[in-house]
Amino acid sequence: METTETEWVEEAESGPEAGEDAGEVKTRQETLTPKMLEVMTAMSEYGYLTMAEVQLIYGNRTWSYRRVKALREQGLVADFDTHMSPRAGHHLTPRGYRVLARAGLLKTGWRFHPERYTTFSFRHRMACAKVGLLLERHPLVRDFRSEIRLWKYRRRPTEKICDGEFRYQVPGRERSDRVGLEVELTLKNKTKLEESFEQLGRRDLDQVWWVCGDQTVLRSMHREVVDRCLIGPQRHYFVLLDDFLAAKGRGELMEAGGRLLSIDPEKPTLPTSEPERPPPPEETPPRSDADAPSAAPAIDPAWKIYIPNDPELLRPPVRPAWERRSLWSRLAGAWEERRRLWDWGAGALALIVAAWLLSLGAQLAAVKAGRFRPDSPLARRSWQTLRPNVAFWKLGAFRLLIPYALVRGREFRLKIALERLSADEGGCLLSGIIIRNARGRRLGRWRGPRQGIFGLETWVSPTMAFRAPDARRLTFDVVLTGVRSECGSWRVPVIFNR
Repeated sequence: METTETEWVEEAESGPEAGEDAGEVKTRQETLTPKMLEVMTAMSEYGYLTMAEVQLIYGNRTWSYRRVKALREQGLVADFDTHMSPRAGHHLTPRGYRVLARAGLLKTGWRFHPERYTTFSFRHRMACAKVGLLLERHPLVRDFRSEIRLWKYRRRPTEKICDGEFRYQVPGRERSDRVGLEVELTLKNKTKLEESFEQLGRRDLDQVWWVCGDQTVLRSMHREVVDRCLIGPQRHYFVLLDDFLAAKGRGELMEAGGRLLSIDPEKPTLPTSEPERPPPPEETPPRSDADAPSAAPAIDPAWKIYIPNDPELLRPPVRPAWERRSLWSRLAGAWEERRRLWDWGAGALALIVAAWLLSLGAQLAAVKAGRFRPDSPLARRSWQTLRPNVAFWKLGAFRLLIPYALVRGREFRLKIALERLSADEGGCLLSGIIIRNARGRRLGRWRGPRQGIFGLETWVSPTMAFRAPDARRLTFDVVLTGVRSECGSWRVPVIFNR
């Protein structure tokens, strides 16, 4: 669904060129082999081909170059620069279109114009050409139609169609499935995916084959198919482009459930919509008189067949209620069931909130009555302020201050201030302050700024947070480095009071 119409122009079939008669056209047609006509037909349906696609028809690189050169010399094929890899693209000239029409092989009224060529759809169109050429040769595929041939079936110009459609039939089954071909090389956004699946749902397709460029695209499309519950009776199958081309179109496709199914003509396992026929009954050998069953015993006329007269018993069995209900009633029932579950959940949540409020009220009443315990749940949920046992600690020419600390259960937060008391020049560089508990376990560290304290300056640390079972007794290791005598290291024990 990525081919753009800007490179195509719809034209009516015209007669021979000026200066050439029907005899010259017939002579030119006689010099063309069936393979050359097949190459020209593919060019008319896909706009252009590269040598990679021509080799799929001939199967030999040397013959492909020679035949394209012969077509070019007769003025039926011309080349243009694709600005991609391969660089050379081969398309039909107006004379080539007319010769193909005279041969009865031109199946579309659209003409490719190289002056309108864009690189936007090059990779996608060549991938569609490779897949289409392989499917046209597949023994189980018939009536293959490319995207250009499907344009005439559109109801409106903006309608999106598949990259190809064909009939797929398995030996032993009378009915063939109509299959839509989708070649996806890149990931699509949500809007384009919605349009693609909406269009696939409107078309009368039994199967959709997704040929994906890589594993990421395959997983994305497979996930979209699995997540959609209203895709309808269509069956979707997936395969990588490289695997499909390497197997010459006879490999395996993955169904939505993850099982691999083969399209090999010798032993295909990918079925059509028609159920399989039951095996024919085995022929039984003729029986002799000795093997003949004995006659059935006569029925006693005293026994009679009882036929009830109750009309309720003679009424045909009633279908289950879920089969009689319409789609709307099923949806309404599902919504009612979910509403009841929601009511139960809301009621349970209300009970939990009420119990929590009652517990909180009991704790507040205990606080008011003077029966508050520090280890109560209320104490663990609220922050408490702790004060150190002294106002500050003098460390040589410096002073260490801890204004207060906040504690909630095992969580602990505090700030540290370090100020210099001397106005002399010089100072020390703070290597760090390490906080330890009463057992010497390290709880936190403040590295401090890189510059030193010069003059009457103060350092204030950010909020330091750590966890400790009992943080009322802490030890602060302060290390000040420098050449002056006022620098050194100290260990300061701190006791916090409630």
